Order: sequence, then structure tokens, then C-alpha cells
Amino acid sequence: MVKIAWVCRHPILEAQKESVLKIFGENTTIIQFTSTFVSAEYLYSLLKNAGVTHAIVVLPLSMIQHLVKYKDIVWLYCDMNKVHDNCPGKRCVLFDKRSDVLVEPGTTFPGTSNRELFKHYRFVGFKKIAEVTLKLEDL
Repeated sequence: MVKIAWVCRHPILEAQKESVLKIFGENTTIIQFTSTFVSAEYLYSLLKNAGVTHAIVVLPLSMIQHLVKYKDIVWLYCDMNKVHDNCPGKRCVLFDKRSDVLVEPGTTFPGTSNRELFKHYRFVGFKKIAEVTLKLEDL
């Protein structure tokens, strides 16, 4: 049996869960980790103690970069495509609660009658993370 960790502060979407079960089989167990983690090492120890074999991580790239060093867990990326910006949210005719995420903006947009607009993303699939490279330059 495969144990998969969902590491994200948001709950797994219905379409994401269906995709996991289609890929890994109906006997797959999904364990959700929705906390904020102090370090990659701490998160890794939690995942190992839970006995997971795969982890879907929605985390800062710097943390994922540290996690992929641990080769005994398969690290997976949740691929999301942007549907559009300036979305009216759940009133959007394109919004599908099974597969879509709305990202709230920090501010109100001018000319929008004081309503907030969102960035609208849709789940595409999962990919295996092979490597994370950050190229940094001095200011």
C-alpha cells in the first residue's frame, strides 16, 4: 500500500485526490499535513515517522530544494495552470470547485466597485520533482 503525504496549508481538491487514486491505486492512503513547518529537516522527520513513500509538496522552493536531497521519499509537484487574473471568484462562470483554486489579492483593484478580484488556477496533474535549482546573484 502506498502512503502519500499532502503537504500544503490548503486541503486537497477533489480532482487532485482522484488523480492520486488513479495513479497509485484505490488502496492509497493520503495523509494531510497542513501546518507551517520550521525546517525541511523537521518536515522530513514527520513524513518518515508517518511512513509515507511519496509527498506532494506545495511549499517555498527553498524548502523543496532541501527536501529533494532525501531520496527515500518520492517528491511530487502539483501542476496548476492560471485560468486568468481579475477573476470575480466563485461567481466566475469558469470556476470549478473540484479542480480550481482562487488566490486572493492583497489589495482591491481600481475601477472594480470596491470588490476584490482573484487569480484563478486549475489543477493539471502531478509531476515528479527531479531537482530544484536556485540561481542567486548579489545585488
